[in-house]
Amino acid sequence: NFAKMAQPVQHELPDFSRWKTIYPNYIDKRKTREEGRRIPLSKAVETPHVMEMAECCKFLKLLAVVEGDKAYSRDWLVMGRLRINFKQPDGTPFNAEVPDKEALMEKMGEMIPR
Repeated sequence: NFAKMAQPVQHELPDFSRWKTIYPNYIDKRKTREEGRRIPLSKAVETPHVMEMAECCKFLKLLAVVEGDKAYSRDWLVMGRLRINFKQPDGTPFNAEVPDKEALMEKMGEMIPR
């Protein structure tokens, strides 16, 4: 009986291969557009961490998975990326305030401490 109780609980992860991808470089103030920044400098933050970005998603009630072993192809020294699902199975957004990737990146720029 004890061996049965000591076994780890297996959690089923959803298939996130089709979810949107966001790298820290997308919102990094130190990066140029050519280096991968996707939002205006006025809304970007300096050296964002993928875990800070995941906390923003959690606060905004979005489904997000951190892939810590992945790196952005233009800057492979910055590890980590987020996979995010914006829509419920019926197609409606989880959070109308951030219906897409661009809105989320700008919201992260507001939420992450500068």
